[in-house]
Amino acid sequence: MTSEQHLVSLLTLPTELLYRICDFLDTETIVLSFRYVCVQLFAVTETYNRYKIHCNSTSTINICRIISPRNIISLNFENEKNTNNWIELFLSITDIYQFTRLRSFSIRHINDTNLNIILHHISINCKLTSFFIYSDILQDNHNALKILSSIIAQPSLHNVVLNFNLSNKDKFLWPSQSMITNLSCGTCTIKQFCSILQHSPYLHTLTIDTCQISGFDENFLLNTYTQLNSLTINDMQMTMDKLEFFLSFLPSLTHFDLTSSGKPFEFVQRLSRWEEFIRFRLPRLNQFEFCIFCYCTDWEIFDKVIAAFRTSFWLEEKHWFVTCQFRDDWTSSFTVFTSPKLSNESYRRECNFDKIICSK
Repeated sequence: MTSEQHLVSLLTLPTELLYRICDFLDTETIVLSFRYVCVQLFAVTETYNRYKIHCNSTSTINICRIISPRNIISLNFENEKNTNNWIELFLSITDIYQFTRLRSFSIRHINDTNLNIILHHISINCKLTSFFIYSDILQDNHNALKILSSIIAQPSLHNVVLNFNLSNKDKFLWPSQSMITNLSCGTCTIKQFCSILQHSPYLHTLTIDTCQISGFDENFLLNTYTQLNSLTINDMQMTMDKLEFFLSFLPSLTHFDLTSSGKPFEFVQRLSRWEEFIRFRLPRLNQFEFCIFCYCTDWEIFDKVIAAFRTSFWLEEKHWFVTCQFRDDWTSSFTVFTSPKLSNESYRRECNFDKIICSK
């Protein structure tokens, strides 16, 4: 066997391996560079069917004219406010109904007319696995809300972001059966939260920007929702009593991330005594992150707060280290939050606060 027979080049690789190489290249590189190396690679790019288009410029949208719509599996529109409307441009030069193999779709800041067109297409022609919408839907856009519900009911859909206010969407109904596993949504009510969990038996990870307690009714929480493993609430607006009642129906949580502001000192004081609550209500919890902003004018109370987090439960068993920082100005505020293991001195050098204490 001669040495020439051992030579391997890109062009000798099987087509399937060339497809895998394309999986690690961005679409512009494939279409504008890789495609024009030679006739053979040109043919590969013609049959490659896993293109992901990031529609944030005229050039990337024009690529949709070059690639067959059936070969595109992902469309991501970064249509920020006060920029060119990429969605308008896309719809003007393509036929959205030809994109039948889409598996992922992301849109933001879209008007109702275009939203209805896109949602209608997705609901009848696509089998998405991921769907992200960063645009509010008007309450009176009943058609869009109804179609959105049908999209969420697609059996193939697993990852969803609904980054808008659900709490004022009375006409929006969560489908009776949803297969999603990861959900991130904007503001929602407790009733909507329970409806989502009740009809999403495979939902493992949930992130909520704001969970409102308006119309809180304990009768909403009649079931224990064991499917949820991770919960993040970015702006929690409940009292401690309601929060504990609420969490007691989520016994399988392994991760809980909580952010809240304007809480009274008693809220943090109760939080520091959560050892028994966690042992009996959240026995699987191993990752607990929180950031609570409070008002307080008593420095002695400030010292007592951090002392309560120095028990063996917090430091040795769970390894949850807490930092408390105080600003002695017109706000008279302090913030208590989970933190890496840092010394008081190192943290003080990096942050401009009047007093900082770490639990460890």
